Amino acid sequence: MGAVAAVFLLIFLNVWWVLRDSAERNVTVPYYLKILVASGAVIGLPIYLFRSRRFPGGLLAMAIAICIGLLLIASAAMGALVGEQAATFFDQTPKHWSRCSGQDNVSLDSRIESCTTMIDSFRAWKHKKSADALFQRGRAYHEKGDRERAIADLTLAYRMRMDPKLEKAICEFSHQADLSIFLCGARR
Repeated sequence: MGAVAAVFLLIFLNVWWVLRDSAERNVTVPYYLKILVASGAVIGLPIYLFRSRRFPGGLLAMAIAICIGLLLIASAAMGALVGEQAATFFDQTPKHWSRCSGQDNVSLDSRIESCTTMIDSFRAWKHKKSADALFQRGRAYHEKGDRERAIADLTLAYRMRMDPKLEKAICEFSHQADLSIFLCGARR
């Protein structure tokens, strides 16, 4: 639906520009040329440009029009690519989060994998949830018995300082789990 609207908008803008340009240049645009410009800009626009500007000016105007067209195509392709990546990112986040946080009864390795996927994705997006995912992955490493990785993730999550509640949760967990995270200070 959006592509159809974009095509109609481009046709409208093309015809509007030709009419405005012809009025400024005192060039009469025959009816058949208006129809050609509206129905097929690929044919109608070059005819108008060469008719209104003669050969050298028409050639320059066509080169500019081609460059603008290529820029429009490139920006549409980039927009589609970015939109697809964003949709994938946001569609996958709830599934990964429920696994990462242990809400789904999955193995520790699956929790760690989901947390890692989220951390990698969130780094690309500079999202504040990466600290939460690091905390959850640190907890999973602790449950798995990998003390060094647990401390590394919890320390990194704490240093991000995204959320005071998360900082408190990290400190409480590190004290309860007897992990030596010196950042949190003495046990309260």
